[in-house]
Amino acid sequence: MCVCGFATTDDGHFILLGIYRPGSQALSVASYEKFSAVLERLVVQSSLVVICSDFNIHVDQSDDTYAEQFGQLLQSFGLAQYMKEPAHAVEHTSDLVITKNDTEITNLHVSDMVSDHAPVQFSLTMKRSINSTQWRPSPSTLTHLLTSF
Repeated sequence: MCVCGFATTDDGHFILLGIYRPGSQALSVASYEKFSAVLERLVVQSSLVVICSDFNIHVDQSDDTYAEQFGQLLQSFGLAQYMKEPAHAVEHTSDLVITKNDTEITNLHVSDMVSDHAPVQFSLTMKRSINSTQWRPSPSTLTHLLTSF
């Protein structure tokens, strides 16, 4: 399940992608393939993509095969995952903030629990784009990109 939006600021444009993958659904090769297809379309075509999600993959567990595969997938697209502390009641890092490696995320903070999850806050530093011909997706394009995910 996901929601995607396109935002414009004085300094440029960015795409915000919110993803929730239920922990009750087993991970599969298809899960990674679908996410990879979304990344191919969004990350390659947009100068700035911010992904905030609950993937229900415990990236804090170095011996977790799924976490390792997930990290490799992010790395292959030049993406970095910034969460270092849990924002979930079971004390695992599965709520993630992901951007391109060269994007500056600061002031990342996990607030108090409001349910079994805690809100995550951060600042995103955007550099004014010199290129004025950035990709600007229409709402129908965003919908099309994400329908299979």
